[in-house]
Amino acid sequence: MTKGSNFIKDDTIQDDTIQDDTVQDDTIQDETIQEDTQKPLHIVILDSSDSYTYNIPLCLLSPCTVIPSTTPLSSIISLNPDAIIIGPGPGSVMVPSDVGSLHSVLDHFCGDYLFSLNGGDQGFTVPTFHLDSGGPTGPNRPDGSGGYHDRYHYMGSGRRYSGDASDVVDSGTRSSWSGEARGEFGGGLVGYFSYEYGRRCFDGDGGDAGDGGRWMEVEEWFVFDKLEGKGWACGGGEGAGRLLEDLKEETDFDGGEDANWRLSKSKEEYIADIVSAKELITTGNTYEICLTNELRRSLPEGVKAADIYECLRRINPAPYGAYMDFGDLQVCCSSPERFLRIKEGGKMESKPIKGTRKRSADPVKDEEARGDLVSSSKDRAENLMIVDLVRADFGRSCRRESVAVPKFIAVESYATVHQLVSTIRGEIKEGSRTSDAIKGCYPGGSMTGAPKKRTMGYIREFEGRDRGVYSGSIGWVSRGEVDLNICIRTAVVEGGEVKIGCGGAITVKSEEVEEWEEAMVKGNVVRKAVE
Repeated sequence: MTKGSNFIKDDTIQDDTIQDDTVQDDTIQDETIQEDTQKPLHIVILDSSDSYTYNIPLCLLSPCTVIPSTTPLSSIISLNPDAIIIGPGPGSVMVPSDVGSLHSVLDHFCGDYLFSLNGGDQGFTVPTFHLDSGGPTGPNRPDGSGGYHDRYHYMGSGRRYSGDASDVVDSGTRSSWSGEARGEFGGGLVGYFSYEYGRRCFDGDGGDAGDGGRWMEVEEWFVFDKLEGKGWACGGGEGAGRLLEDLKEETDFDGGEDANWRLSKSKEEYIADIVSAKELITTGNTYEICLTNELRRSLPEGVKAADIYECLRRINPAPYGAYMDFGDLQVCCSSPERFLRIKEGGKMESKPIKGTRKRSADPVKDEEARGDLVSSSKDRAENLMIVDLVRADFGRSCRRESVAVPKFIAVESYATVHQLVSTIRGEIKEGSRTSDAIKGCYPGGSMTGAPKKRTMGYIREFEGRDRGVYSGSIGWVSRGEVDLNICIRTAVVEGGEVKIGCGGAITVKSEEVEEWEEAMVKGNVVRKAVE
């Protein structure tokens, strides 16, 4: 990561404007960012023996010093580098002479880390991230729903956060970054809360919450403003990966037999769970249950997690997407749903989604799907119940008179689906903290159902597995502010496997086969990016 740089041009970032029905802002261009005149950086390149390190200076304009990767840390520090590049392998973490000083270099210079060209297995990773920040910046539709463009992209790396998930909010407010913030993120913590973290927050089913999530401490990052075609280095940054050049033909998966994909619940098992869930609802034990399934397969040969994310952004752009790489786990998210935004002064907002229809390339059929969603009493009932649940969650930490619903059951249209979205707002009351507000609302009601505590227990019985990142929340904590999504439309890469969660809310009006098909539609969006 470079230090002190205030320019960047990244050709891997595409202008993925979120579609709002027929509205698409084609005027936004990826303009070249101008380079300020300044003193060249002094770059130190660590050369692993028997590599192509000496090709790297040919690609750089700044002065470079190439030294062996076995050089003692004290000698590297004495060079006072502005940036460090770790050269290619080969190598193995099991061979000390291959690793050299690289671990100690990363420990010491992590905040100033530029990038790695590691071609071997040298056993270290600096956590990296890419966050989209959504908001209504495009032209409005006649019905006032507005356009959606992910204006700001934040990219960078950070140190692993070693604290407990419960302390994330308080720790994230203490960013040491004192410069001008571009966009909304101003340094702090980036990461995710797992769905199981909700067992601590809400005591839903008493199960083990595990580590509660993973976070990284970020003090240097890149900001891209796609609306104005500009970028800033708030200390530095690192790209999230290359684009997937050849997209395979899109095909639908209906949950039947497939040589590559496996399901945690077969179609028959999932439908049986829906029937059982409706019985619980009929007898008054719960009102709505969010049941989920999991698609799983081995990572396709030659495909990396960053490839999946870039492809996902291309075919399913969404305002609350994210990419995170923790070394042993990568998260590729294209979420359209905001869980919680808390701004300075304690102003809170949540935008739960309930109700989905697949979009069509045929304009007539597409409008029919939209109309069917708007008129569906079942989908409107789902959304209403979650709105009431979120209002109740807000009531734990907000002034009662401040809780309002300025947008109720409105259609928002994205590249692949139409969805029903409501907006709930409130203001944190005196005596409550930002961390109290998050715990009072977590996990998002759209991924549990209502009432939350009892329904979380039923979910654990039905699903018999931890959801992990999926159904949790990805985002940032910075200077007392918070922005968290609902982690849906997500691929998780871990241990050579790809996992995709998908599901939907079950009410007394749910049709079993339709619920199954809706879950598969949601999973297909991400599955196509993997393939």
